[in-house]
Amino acid sequence: MPESFFMGAVGTLMVDYLVKPIECRVRYFFRFHMIVQELHEQQNNLNREQTRIQEDIKEAKLNIQTQVIEKYVEDWLTDATNALNNVQNLEARIEENKRCFHWCPNWSWRYQLSKSMDEEILAIIKLVNNSKFERIGHCAELPGLELFTSKGLVDSKSSTTAFNKIMKALKDAEINKIGVWGMGGVGKTTLVKEVGNKVKGFGQPIMVVISKIPDIGEIQKKIADGIHLKFEKTTKDGRAKELWCRLKEGKFIIILDDLWNEWNDDEDLRKIGIPLVENGKGCKIILTTRRWTVCKSMECQVTIQIDVLDDDEAWALFKMNANLDENVSRNIIEEAEKIVKECNGLPVAIVTLGRSLEGTKTQKGWELARKKLESSRLMEIGNIEEEEKNAYMCIKMSYEYLKKEVTKRCFLLCALYPEDHSIDVEDLVRYALALELYGKVDSVEEVRVQVLEAIDYLKDSCLLLKDTQWYIKLHDLVRDVALWIASREESGFMIKSRLELLNESFEPCRAISLLNIEEKKLLGRLIPSNLEILLLKNCDVQGTCFQWMKELKALSLTADKHCPVGMISLYALSSLPKLRALRLENFEDFSFLRSLRTVEVLSLRGLGFEGLSNELWRLENLKILDLTDCTFRSRFPPNVIQRLSKLEQLYLKGSNICETIVDILVQINFLSRLTALSLRLSLDHFMGDVVFPKLERYDISVVDPYKLKCDLFSITEKSWKIKGPILLNVVSLLPENLESFEVLDDIDKFLECLIDKSLRLSNLKLLYLHNLSNLSCIGELPTQHVRLEGLVDLRITNCPSLKSLFPLSLAQSLVLLEILEIANCPRLKQIVTEMEGDEEKISSSINSHNSLGFPNLRELYIGNCYGLVYIFPTLMAPQGLPLLENLAIHRCPQLKQVVRPREGRVENDVVLQQLQFSKPLMQFSVSACPLLTDSFVHLDVEKACFKEVRLSTFKESFSSAKHLEVHYAIEDHNLVPDAKGDGLNGLMSLQLRDCKDLECLVDITMGNGPTFAFTNLKRLSIEDMFGFETLCKGHHPPQGFLQSLKVVNIKGCRKLEILFSPSITQSLVFLEELTIEFCRELRTLFSVLENDGGIRSNSCFPPFCLPKLKTLYIRLCSKLEYVLPITLAQGLPALASISVFGCDELKHVFSMPKEQDGVELHGIMLLPSLQYLRLSGLENLTSFVPENFFIKAPALKSLEAYECPKVMNFHIQQVNKQLTLKGNGLYVFKELSCNTNLIPDVHSRHLDGLTSLDIYHWWGGECLVDKSQAKMGILQNLKDLRVSYSSMSEVFRIDEGLYNREENQAPQLLLNLEQLQLKRLPYLRWIVQGPIHCVNLQSLKVLEITHCNKLTSIFSISVVQTLRSLEELKIYDCDKLKSVLMELEIDTEPNKLCLPNLKTVEIVKCPSLEYVFPLALTQGFPRLQKVQLVKLRNMRGFVAGNNFVQAPALEILIIKELCSAFTNFVFQKEVNKCDPLKELTFCTKSIDDEDVEPCNMVNTQLRQRSTNFEYMTLGNFEQLFRLQGACFISNLEKMQLSNMIWLRDIWKGPIHFESNLRELAVYDSNCLTYIFPATFIPHFPHLSILKIKACENLKQIIANDDISTSSSQGPQLEKKMVFPHIKQIILENLPRLERFGLAGYHMEFPCLDLLDVKQCFKMITSFTVDYLTLTVHAKSNEASQLDDFNPSPEVIFWEKRRPTLLPQYVEEAEKVSPLK
Repeated sequence: MPESFFMGAVGTLMVDYLVKPIECRVRYFFRFHMIVQELHEQQNNLNREQTRIQEDIKEAKLNIQTQVIEKYVEDWLTDATNALNNVQNLEARIEENKRCFHWCPNWSWRYQLSKSMDEEILAIIKLVNNSKFERIGHCAELPGLELFTSKGLVDSKSSTTAFNKIMKALKDAEINKIGVWGMGGVGKTTLVKEVGNKVKGFGQPIMVVISKIPDIGEIQKKIADGIHLKFEKTTKDGRAKELWCRLKEGKFIIILDDLWNEWNDDEDLRKIGIPLVENGKGCKIILTTRRWTVCKSMECQVTIQIDVLDDDEAWALFKMNANLDENVSRNIIEEAEKIVKECNGLPVAIVTLGRSLEGTKTQKGWELARKKLESSRLMEIGNIEEEEKNAYMCIKMSYEYLKKEVTKRCFLLCALYPEDHSIDVEDLVRYALALELYGKVDSVEEVRVQVLEAIDYLKDSCLLLKDTQWYIKLHDLVRDVALWIASREESGFMIKSRLELLNESFEPCRAISLLNIEEKKLLGRLIPSNLEILLLKNCDVQGTCFQWMKELKALSLTADKHCPVGMISLYALSSLPKLRALRLENFEDFSFLRSLRTVEVLSLRGLGFEGLSNELWRLENLKILDLTDCTFRSRFPPNVIQRLSKLEQLYLKGSNICETIVDILVQINFLSRLTALSLRLSLDHFMGDVVFPKLERYDISVVDPYKLKCDLFSITEKSWKIKGPILLNVVSLLPENLESFEVLDDIDKFLECLIDKSLRLSNLKLLYLHNLSNLSCIGELPTQHVRLEGLVDLRITNCPSLKSLFPLSLAQSLVLLEILEIANCPRLKQIVTEMEGDEEKISSSINSHNSLGFPNLRELYIGNCYGLVYIFPTLMAPQGLPLLENLAIHRCPQLKQVVRPREGRVENDVVLQQLQFSKPLMQFSVSACPLLTDSFVHLDVEKACFKEVRLSTFKESFSSAKHLEVHYAIEDHNLVPDAKGDGLNGLMSLQLRDCKDLECLVDITMGNGPTFAFTNLKRLSIEDMFGFETLCKGHHPPQGFLQSLKVVNIKGCRKLEILFSPSITQSLVFLEELTIEFCRELRTLFSVLENDGGIRSNSCFPPFCLPKLKTLYIRLCSKLEYVLPITLAQGLPALASISVFGCDELKHVFSMPKEQDGVELHGIMLLPSLQYLRLSGLENLTSFVPENFFIKAPALKSLEAYECPKVMNFHIQQVNKQLTLKGNGLYVFKELSCNTNLIPDVHSRHLDGLTSLDIYHWWGGECLVDKSQAKMGILQNLKDLRVSYSSMSEVFRIDEGLYNREENQAPQLLLNLEQLQLKRLPYLRWIVQGPIHCVNLQSLKVLEITHCNKLTSIFSISVVQTLRSLEELKIYDCDKLKSVLMELEIDTEPNKLCLPNLKTVEIVKCPSLEYVFPLALTQGFPRLQKVQLVKLRNMRGFVAGNNFVQAPALEILIIKELCSAFTNFVFQKEVNKCDPLKELTFCTKSIDDEDVEPCNMVNTQLRQRSTNFEYMTLGNFEQLFRLQGACFISNLEKMQLSNMIWLRDIWKGPIHFESNLRELAVYDSNCLTYIFPATFIPHFPHLSILKIKACENLKQIIANDDISTSSSQGPQLEKKMVFPHIKQIILENLPRLERFGLAGYHMEFPCLDLLDVKQCFKMITSFTVDYLTLTVHAKSNEASQLDDFNPSPEVIFWEKRRPTLLPQYVEEAEKVSPLK
């Protein structure tokens, strides 16, 4: 047997090591053609995968424009490209020797080629197998907050101190709200933006400007934009929940800038959806405000004041902005110093005033300025604090120093926009044209040039800020000053920007701007007759107001997207004789636009345009037509454009006119004055014979007809961007002043050279070239006529045929180049082409002024250029890269040097080392360049990154670095090899990965190690280092070794056994985070023993301490036996989190080393900061600490344990008052649990202080507290108990023996319990099992039970006597629940029990429940406010055995989807003594009328009741409300009724009170014949929404009653009935409805937004609308006869957005009597 086994093993080994390799090699000789075939198959597979992934990338970028492709995807594509290139090379070799192969095969050559192909096949198979990526990319972090600081703005002591305080506060886990306050203009916003840019450890900071009137919706939108969240909800509450959930997942900083009013602290944050940081997740808030009281109201833990500049700082800033140098006379300096003092140290005042006085050269001028500023102090400025008054004066003076009045007027125009608003420059141009700011001009472009000139001047004066390319902003303080200036009559352009200003003063003004987002109403009496410009947003304005605006020249109206607030009919504008500019947003009906003949500027935004083309062509004076992003319901006739003969600017981009675009392009050529054009068209519509007119400005995009969101190319007058093949005629559009040129795909497969004589690129600033398969060079020779002296950014990628970029002469013109990126150009041999035979010229040029240099180059990236040998030519100057900051070189295997050596020089010649940098590089990165060394230059680097290189060859490059990353290092065993190195003491962060030969950081075993090493290292990350053995080899590490370490991350170090030696452990006084993963051999983290194995003195508690360690995370370290030595336990004062997962051999978290097993230790260990303990997958864990130790963790909040089967004891005695327990191993906690119940029978005193307990995922126990703990009064202080996902069958198990019948005494349990939540407990049968005498729930306020499917009842009715405090009862999805309170035989009389504080009852999806409460509680709900009963299919009544329920405080009643067996019941309220109902929803399931009879029994009982009561009868009644004055419904706001099959009257009885009813919906109630009695209408003045559907017998909405029908005989006047607030009327499927109101009545709906009447075929009521006021009128024409030949219209539809859908109302002559 042994022999056979031996022979079998030997045979297997021989096959593996001898036969198989021979078979493989033979295959190379005789199966060559099969290998070739297999290679082609695998090539096809790889091509297919490459194409798929590239398409996925395109789709990802299309869906999210800020998508960043994952690094591993990019690496895969690079490897795939390389592999396919290798296949092409192999194919060339095969073809080259094909003939020889056939006739006389070269066997050696065949063998080598077969072997190469086989290797390539294996590589391709691996690539194909690795091509299934979970995700392609992720959302990019937004760029840093863009700071605006005035040029020359100096840092102040105050701002520097504040900055440091904020940064410190952000690092503090206990601080989540920071308040920054100070005067306006002191620099608060700039400071917090700088904080946002510099802070680490958070997601992208989100900044929201709050301003004086906060708008929650706008704040939510800005935050959502910052985190790439697309809202699914439309309500503010719904969006708040979405934000809350997303922000809870990460760690964010939210900057709330410019708070004015005091917020309600956390409540307002919750309304927005901002969760504060908790458990390391959530948001930290930084707010800025001018008031300290705002910080106080927000309860900011840290409040920081930003003070003004001191005298020296203020003078330095002023001197810089006023351009005062040493040559200025002393007299001027003295005057300037006096002026600076008037600025009171405010930076914004100093900068603006300094800029305005920059051109003042004489002493007289400075003296005059000083006197003017001093005299301004006497001026009164209302509502301005004294310290800000001087700032106002300085900014006002800067305004007065503006040389041109039109510039001043342009500045004041900017004040028309809300605070922090991005102001569109084109809007300013249009308003300037309309107001004739520059008088009569010949063209729009003439105005535009002058406005741009004014804006540039204002920006240079620091009165305006640059936002984006075509947008500007105003500093909030500058805006305040501008509004103050404009509010004074002497400004000549008086502005009122708030509605309250209009109400306070009747002074005439020329401009009104109400653009803030909240809804408002503008009364006609407030509008002055001399008004010239009116800008309104979400403002309710009557059309009649415009009749008096005879001077109005510019009008902007923006209606709400979702409701037509601010909507008017254009009919109202026909009385404006001077209107020249009109902007309309979210309008849809353009009838009567033709009457506005004076309009020169028309700008429209919105969806669903109709009738525009029929009106547009009559505007013969139109000069600007802007239809950007507009959609039309019908085809847009192209000939309309041709008729606008005076048109100068046309904007169509984003509008859906693709189907007519070809015709429109033809028509455009007839517009002789057109100078600006913007449009987007499909490639299908872009005809070859289209000729564009000569334009000065344009923005034209051509899209893929199959992917309309994907632009194939887009061009403007200064930029050209191409993403796909283009037509040749587009070249004619290339402008002479081109600044940006991007080519992202092959424009011409035959294109080999980009620049020739036909291209004029002297102004080019940006050049991107991507995926040009045949491009071999950028410029042809000779190129003396081509210059690129303006080029700033050059990026070339994926150009496989590119051999060189440009010739030397072209390279010498790149003096402004800042960014150079070249990637994936495998055939590139040289960047700059040098002519052969010019050695003498080149030699003489070195170090001369003709040598090559890139004086402004900041970033240089070279990647995947496999043929590149040198980057720069020989002619490169020694100081040719003075400003270089980032240098990255990747995967250039042939690269030898950065600068090519001259002929006759060896490559390490001293000439090569002359390349110098004037400042340290910010980043230097090299990977996979085996021939490249750093001998060419000695680099000073901030951050260095090396991959797949020998570290020893780059030691000079990272010796002074602060941050170092090393991946795949080759042939290096340690980072600091000898004493000659400086020990990398400047290094602050170190990341090592996949360095297979690296064994340690420092090796001192040979006695020549450094004296000091890594003394300043703060972050250390070591990943996948299979050969790494230790941090330091040798007995004694260098001095200061790792003494500053804060964060350590070790992962995948298979040979690492001991992490920190005793001497290193002693130095880790700053260590905060420690993460260890996948270290198979790791046995010890912290060694506390000397190397000889002896025990240190005082072995019980040696002086080891890790005072700042907060987080400890250990995962999958299979040989780790314990985490921390017991001797370290007392030295962990800051430890807050311990997480240990999947460590198979771990027995204790804290334990004794094996060498100390003989020493007996015991005691109590205190972990004062421990909050989170997570343990999972620890098969051999027996206890948290050794047997004789106990743990006190007073801060412990959360304890999780999963899959720890051997744990017998955790020895945790003390925990936080609020504790969360999670895990399927919780039953093993001896101090907190035992075998059948969670709470133990020993040491229960340790839980006496527990007030909150959350138990999650506990499987294995039967109850929370059993009979023994009940006897001891366990958990007597518990207030909040939550149990989820548990196997318990009872929560509290109580023994009968606890009750002493003789003494009638029992221990009272649960006295302090306030909240009880039970969720997902599938086996729960009882909450309290046993005698109820021991249970006292006197403090219980909230009871919530969800998904407890075996629970049949909640409590015995006897317990009700203790439920005096219960406020909320919520039960969801309990299938077997039959009763909430189980009926028992008790001595209590019926109607004597009461739940005095119960306010809310919600019961949903409990199909077995028949009654909510027993009969004894009929009158026991004095404070019940809300009842919600939904989907209770066996529900028979609210109270068993009684139809009458007394709930005097009931406000909300929602009953939905109950069964047909539902018993009728009545809510009664005493007149004038009860709270009225606010909301009622009653909806039963659809049932057949024959199955249920109307209820008569209750009707009989109602007649016998007192007339002092009003009743609401629910069920199968003929009446809903029985009223005695209608007190019951006086506060009713919303009512919905459905399937009330016997209901004939909604309300019956006299009504004396005004009802607050706002929304009424009635569905499927077939016995109803009317909705309102006529006499009720005046009592429903607030009715806003009326929806009536599918009521078969309904004849009238309003019907006669006894009062309205009694009238005198004789002829009657037409009566008027007004519905002042009704906004929506929806009538649907009412086959017998004849009229809306009574015959002879004229009804008016002044606020109606929507009228929708469908399938009401007998309706004889007609509707019309007044186009001026948009009031809808309705009359019932009794003479109308409807029959089959003359039916009522099937649909009557009208909305305020399209007022002309109804005929125009014509007022009749007869008198109308209003309804009294």
